[in-house]
Amino acid sequence: MEYKTLKNITLKIASGATPRGGQKVYIENGMPLIRSQNVLDFSFSKEGLVFINQINSEQLSNVKVEKNDVLLNITGDSVARACIFPEELKEARVNQHVMIVRPYSKVMDTNYLLCYLQYIKPHLLQLASGGATRKALTKSMVENLSVPNITIEEQRKQTNLLMLINEKIKNNNKIISNLENQAQAIFKSWFVDFEPFQDGEFVESELGLIPEGWTVVELLELVDFVGGSQPPKSEHIYDMEPGYVRFIQNRDYNSSVDHLTYIKENSKNKMCTREDILMDKYGEAGKIRFGLAGAYNVALAKIDPLDIKNREYIRRFLEQEHVQRYIYNSSMASTRPSVSKNTLTNIKLVYPNTNLLETFTVLSEWVVNITLRKTDENKTLAQLRDTLLPKLMSGEIDVSNISVWI
Repeated sequence: MEYKTLKNITLKIASGATPRGGQKVYIENGMPLIRSQNVLDFSFSKEGLVFINQINSEQLSNVKVEKNDVLLNITGDSVARACIFPEELKEARVNQHVMIVRPYSKVMDTNYLLCYLQYIKPHLLQLASGGATRKALTKSMVENLSVPNITIEEQRKQTNLLMLINEKIKNNNKIISNLENQAQAIFKSWFVDFEPFQDGEFVESELGLIPEGWTVVELLELVDFVGGSQPPKSEHIYDMEPGYVRFIQNRDYNSSVDHLTYIKENSKNKMCTREDILMDKYGEAGKIRFGLAGAYNVALAKIDPLDIKNREYIRRFLEQEHVQRYIYNSSMASTRPSVSKNTLTNIKLVYPNTNLLETFTVLSEWVVNITLRKTDENKTLAQLRDTLLPKLMSGEIDVSNISVWI
C-alpha cells in the first residue's frame, strides 16, 4: 500500500496558546477556547469549556478552529486523544495543548482522519513518550505521520460503520442532556419560580414569599458532607483484581476508560453508589456528579441525604445555576477553588410539602435511571467501536456491502 505524509494532505497543522494572564482572562461568554480536557476520544466535551474576549481571540486568530477540523491533544496524560470540532460551536480557538489538523477535503475525509489517528494511537503514544520528561507530540511528528493513500470512497467504506456507532453514542448523550435539562427546568419552575402555585396562598419567609405550608431549611439540616479518601499512589493498580474496588477521581466523569484505577478494599475507603450525589471539591468546585460506583478520592465529596426521600430534591437544587455559582464563588477564599462543609453553611432552601416532594422524586429518579441506562449502552457501543476500529482500518474485515441498523 502507498502512503502519504500528513502534511501533504492537510491545509493546517497548528497548536495555539493560552492568553497572557492565564485563567484570569477567562470570561463568562465570548470566544470558546478549547483545552485538552474538552478533547476526548471520538467526542468533544463542553465540560470546563472556557471563553476569552475579542482582543485575546484576535491574538489567537492563527489558530481559529473551523468546521471539519480534527482536534488532537499533544501534551500530558491525555496526549493523542482526538475528536472532530462540533459544528454547533461555529468558531473557537485552541490553547497550546491542542492541535488543529485540517484535512484537504478533496483527498482526506474528516471521519477517516479521526479514525486513523485513533487507529495509530499506540504509535502516537510511543512517539510522545520518547526522550522527554513530559509526554508530548511535536508539530513535526504529526506532520510526518504516514497515512494510506486511498480514495475518499475507500476511506468512507472503512469508517462508515464506526461513525454510525459514534452517531448513536452522540444521540444517547443528547437524550441524557435533554432529560437532565428538563429535570432542572421543572425544579426551577416548581420550587424557585413557583409557577404552578401562583393561584394559591403565599406566606412571608426569610427567602421571600413561598407557598403556604412550605418551609425554609438549611441545606446542612438535610445532608452530610463526606469528603473522600486518598491512599498513596503506590497502592493503585490499573487492572481489576479480587479484593480491590474502583477508585473514582473527578476526571473519570469526563474521560473514557483510559484511566481506570483500583485500590484495595478497606474500611477507610469512602464509598458511593451510582445514584449518590458527588461534588467536585477542587477545579470545577461545586460541580455535581453521579453515575459511578466505588471508592471516591479527596477531590470529591458525597452529599449524603440524612433521609433518602430528599435525595432527588437536593440533587436538582444543587444543580441550579445560581446555587452552582454561589458554591463556586464561596470556594474562592484560597489560591484555588476549594469546597468544604463550611462552604455550604449559609445555604438555605425552600422545602415543599410531602406530596409534591414525592411527585418530583419519581420524575427525577426516572431521569437518573434513563441516564444510567444510556450511559451503559454507550459503554457497550464504545467497546464495539474500539474492537472494530483496528479490523476495519487495517482492511482485515470489510462491511461496506452490509446493511447496518444501530
